[in-house]
Amino acid sequence: MFGRGMLYVLVGSLPIASGALVSPFLAHILGPREFGAYASALALYQLVVILGTLGLEKAVLLQRVQDGDDLRARGLLALGVLAAWVVAGAVLLAKPWWSPALGFGDQGELAVITVLWAASGASGQVLVALLLAEDRLSSYAFANLLAAVGSQVTGVLLAAWWSPTAVAYFTGALVCQSLAVVHSLFTTRPRLYGLVDVRVAQRALAVGLPLMLGALSLVVLNLGDRFLIVRTLGQVEVGRYQIAYTVGYVVLILVLLTGSAWNPRIVAVADVSRRWVLSGRSRDALYDLLVPVVLGVTLAGPVLLRIMAPSSFRTDGLVVVVFVVALGAYPVAAAGASERLLLSERRTRPLAAAAAAAAAANVVLNLVFIPSWGLLGSALATLVAFALQAAIQRAALPKTHTLPAPPPYVVIRVVAGAALCGASLLLPDSAPARWGTFAAAVAVCLPWFAIKLRTASRDVG
Repeated sequence: MFGRGMLYVLVGSLPIASGALVSPFLAHILGPREFGAYASALALYQLVVILGTLGLEKAVLLQRVQDGDDLRARGLLALGVLAAWVVAGAVLLAKPWWSPALGFGDQGELAVITVLWAASGASGQVLVALLLAEDRLSSYAFANLLAAVGSQVTGVLLAAWWSPTAVAYFTGALVCQSLAVVHSLFTTRPRLYGLVDVRVAQRALAVGLPLMLGALSLVVLNLGDRFLIVRTLGQVEVGRYQIAYTVGYVVLILVLLTGSAWNPRIVAVADVSRRWVLSGRSRDALYDLLVPVVLGVTLAGPVLLRIMAPSSFRTDGLVVVVFVVALGAYPVAAAGASERLLLSERRTRPLAAAAAAAAAANVVLNLVFIPSWGLLGSALATLVAFALQAAIQRAALPKTHTLPAPPPYVVIRVVAGAALCGASLLLPDSAPARWGTFAAAVAVCLPWFAIKLRTASRDVG
């Protein structure tokens, strides 16, 4: 799980890693206003991808692991690809109604390009789910590399040489994502019979639709604040928030991708008691692993923010937003442990309910916090919502078994690490302090992370 499984985490992190690398170039090329449009389009992309997958990527994984062969899972791939494009077509037909409300009233071309990119992205997610379930690392890596790195590089080149707009960037992303889908189609060979296999489709949708609703709620929880910020504070502020969120969200992505890589391994454990123990131990190891990561991102934050954005983004004061966003990794890790247990028993409705409750809380808290605390208020609202989701999911676990609580030493390390992060925010905003904390992040936190990863690999597997 902390060995080969982390290779899948590394590959799966390519979209975020490459996105973080190109963000400074985009910020300079696009400027604050177009970068704000880019951030809004990313939120729309996530929304349409969730709708387009119908949760079938998790259903494909479950079908493959529980069947032991790929016959019916490949049938679900055909259903998933068709569903992605049907949903995208419906979204485009409804564009006159949702476009003005989401801030795309005068950017119709951007909205269309984003929806087409999302349809291709949803298709790709369903297809690579089978590659993950079958542990086909090379094919999985190539598809992700083409979709992630290829899309980023092509998009930046088009924005730099064709037109400094979000439309140019997303056009390049659409081209490479489509090529990745073609590769995955040839690699996974979807079975058209899946389009008429009603019984398997019904079982898959029974699992997938609640997951889709839950994931849709998570989009509202995780990205809906962009729409609230743009309506309350303006396009420039949502661009500033996107920069800070990108730096802090790297930590959450580590957790989410780790959970995705672990899903087939934990679901495949037949002994229920062993599965629960494994889920708890892996969660605790992840908590421990996150301590140097959260600390390192916070310490490096002042320098990373200035690297990622020009002075027009006014990055002073955004480090606290980075810290609060990164703290969200802990409740997300807690929620992941209970999610895997519920998923292994095909009990996905509690996941949807927990995500919906957290999303609703996030919207309400954003409306309350943003006027008073600005961008920090939005980050705090998201942190509280993640914690609420984790609590609801744990309460929904069946009472037949007990998910072990984290040992005291892990809790102490997490609290101490968060305290160090908070103390670093009190340092003066000067060049020596910024580079001093950055050097500490590189010299201390990176080796610390490597040691923790080696320990987790030995103790958990």
